[in-house]
Amino acid sequence: MRKLLPLLVLIAFASCGEKGSSEKSKSDNIFENITYSVDTVMVDSKEKLFELNWGPRSSSVSEDGKYLFLFNSKFHQIQQINLDKLEWEKDIDFEVEGPNGISDVVSSTQTLGGGKFLINSYRNMGIFDEEGVKLKDYSISSLPITSELEELDNVVILSKDQKSLFSLPGIRYYEPRTFAKINLQTFEVSNFPSKEMDWILDLKIGSSTKYEFDESMYLKELNDQILILSPSSSAFYRYDLETDSLTYH
Repeated sequence: MRKLLPLLVLIAFASCGEKGSSEKSKSDNIFENITYSVDTVMVDSKEKLFELNWGPRSSSVSEDGKYLFLFNSKFHQIQQINLDKLEWEKDIDFEVEGPNGISDVVSSTQTLGGGKFLINSYRNMGIFDEEGVKLKDYSISSLPITSELEELDNVVILSKDQKSLFSLPGIRYYEPRTFAKINLQTFEVSNFPSKEMDWILDLKIGSSTKYEFDESMYLKELNDQILILSPSSSAFYRYDLETDSLTYH
């Protein structure tokens, strides 16, 4: 009986533990009664063709939320969609080459209001109107900038107030990227190290015998701040436009 007593005690504790953990699991389950529904948004294309395979990442929405400006790379145009009426309204056509060319590899478009758009492509950035005319050229090569930084035109974005350009310069395949700010009034370049994210560019994507390309880093403006991000990590840098400071998170 003495030999059986410890075993019976252990079984009793185990039974209590299972019951307690079961009750706790049930009480802590915040998804127990959750419900959700899915709505399908139907837009009348007016027999126009939309390009949806890249999603909304190269398109933008007006600040009042009334219009979606959907970029169509196959036809080199921005398609204006009324989000109140959920219907296509008009196409805004652009040239690929020439003085008003947007190139055939556009990475992003952004509505600036008043019929103006910021269009960013490989080593080419400018503000265009609805007639497809380039109003302002923000390509690095077109600006009076003196800098020893390599690939200063890598991943360039324009701040919302149009006073600064930001990029991730560096020597591809050899050195890590840094964070650069270009003042569009003085054309001075400020460079900030981003050492905590140097490891990201050591990652290679490809097969076991050869890699196809390095992992990427990109910039995004949010609430008067510039974020340095990567798909490889939840860590990021935050540049505050007001305090002119770069902070790692």
